[in-house]
Amino acid sequence: MERTLTHETLVIADSVNNIKGHRYEMYCATRGVPTTQVVLYCETNVETCREWNQQRDVECRYSPGVFDDLVQTFEEPNAAVRWDTPLFNVRVGEELPKEKLLAALYQPSLKRAPLAVKAEASTHGVQLSELDVMTRDMIKLIVDEQKLHSADSSSFQSLTVTFPGCEPPLDLVLTKLYADSDCDAQYLKIRGSNICCH
Repeated sequence: MERTLTHETLVIADSVNNIKGHRYEMYCATRGVPTTQVVLYCETNVETCREWNQQRDVECRYSPGVFDDLVQTFEEPNAAVRWDTPLFNVRVGEELPKEKLLAALYQPSLKRAPLAVKAEASTHGVQLSELDVMTRDMIKLIVDEQKLHSADSSSFQSLTVTFPGCEPPLDLVLTKLYADSDCDAQYLKIRGSNICCH
């Protein structure tokens, strides 16, 4: 069925749609094209269906066991779930709502794709890369400033560092920091999981 789905083709799927899982798969397939879909439920009682089955040619008729299995596994469409919407119920003897069906198929009110299926370009990797560059630049500035004050033998240093685009200079009190330390990697690991895409 999926290979036949296009914007121009009307596909009627009258098979394996008795189970909601199959209808959900069809819904996902139509969203993937994307194109419209409707569910037409021919609401008929079991006894009428059994009579119709008996009236079919023998080679097309369901055996009583298969028929009962189909009845028991049937999951009625539900307009409250998105994959069964829009839902049209037609009973025996009722007119088919042709105009409403055609309007639902060819003049749909366009719905925004839910976030779960909407494909958006992720900027997370770009932001993390930019953060990595800025973090390394900041650490290099701090390490360079420490080297200027390396005569200080205390384990703590008070430094005044000027970062590009940051005014006024920052006064830092920190322990010895070395360029080959993995603190930038640790920072990125912590910060990378909390990047917000705006």
